[in-house]
Amino acid sequence: MTSWFTGLPSLPFPSKKAELSFAGKSEYLWWLAFLRLSQDYWWLCHEEGHCLDLRMCTVWHTFGNVFEYDTFNEWWQNKAELVFAETTKPPKVTDITIQSQLLMIERDQHALLEIPLYMSDQDILDQVLTLIHLYPTIARQFQSSAKHILLKTKTNERKQIPIIYQIALLARVVDCINQIDPSSTQRLAKMKSYEIGSAIHISPSAVLQNHDSLDTRLDKQNRTRALVSQKKKKAEKIIANVEVGRYLSCAEVKPHVRWSVAQSKEMNAAIANGDWFNQSAVAREYTFLTSQLPLDMNDQNGYEKIIAEINAFKEVGK
Repeated sequence: MTSWFTGLPSLPFPSKKAELSFAGKSEYLWWLAFLRLSQDYWWLCHEEGHCLDLRMCTVWHTFGNVFEYDTFNEWWQNKAELVFAETTKPPKVTDITIQSQLLMIERDQHALLEIPLYMSDQDILDQVLTLIHLYPTIARQFQSSAKHILLKTKTNERKQIPIIYQIALLARVVDCINQIDPSSTQRLAKMKSYEIGSAIHISPSAVLQNHDSLDTRLDKQNRTRALVSQKKKKAEKIIANVEVGRYLSCAEVKPHVRWSVAQSKEMNAAIANGDWFNQSAVAREYTFLTSQLPLDMNDQNGYEKIIAEINAFKEVGK
């Protein structure tokens, strides 16, 4: 049976390249993107799947070490079928007129209708939909057989994902600079919510103008801070959920001890050493998601380079 995924168009792809093209514009891409922002999952990969939280161990046994792949396409070719593929045949409308006496009809979530072929297309459509709508909602909900499934999300929420990711990524960079060197004087290290929001243009209406009054400037700054704070909290919830195998979800994840004392000590030392995240990680994540080299920023300093690379993520997945 040809592999198929609920998060991709339900059509036979002419080639693996075509499948990869659709996958690279799907929610699966962002699932991996947020998973790679998880500090705990990074350390779980370092520990080869050994931790005290069985939920995260289960995710590791399917997703594997997502950090050992240079690009999303590489991961998809090696792991997607195990993680996301359905194990049942894709749903389709079937003509069983002749075979009805011999064919085994799956009763659950299927309907057998008699349609006079001489009716007009519109009458057939109208009457079929009328009959289908008589079935309870639960009967019309697809029951996925994949190990991990995409949760249904409102379109407006999905549209916010790239900017939520950008904020989370930049916040990771800022936090790690300060973890490695608490006394750092780098401009990046001093970025707070307002500076982060301004750098990624979180709200066009909150951009400061020369003619703004003091009250207007304060209002715009406060709105920017509030938006960044809101989206940072949402990003952390998304990351917490992908750690236990759910996307896209902001549900509360019950805390659980994950590391032994020895593991925690070793992890903290690795973080302080810059092994977890640093400025070069931005370019690494861009390459992973796009299968392209990062922008050429040789003529720009560290701050300008990082901000330009962060803003390049706006086009990821399009």
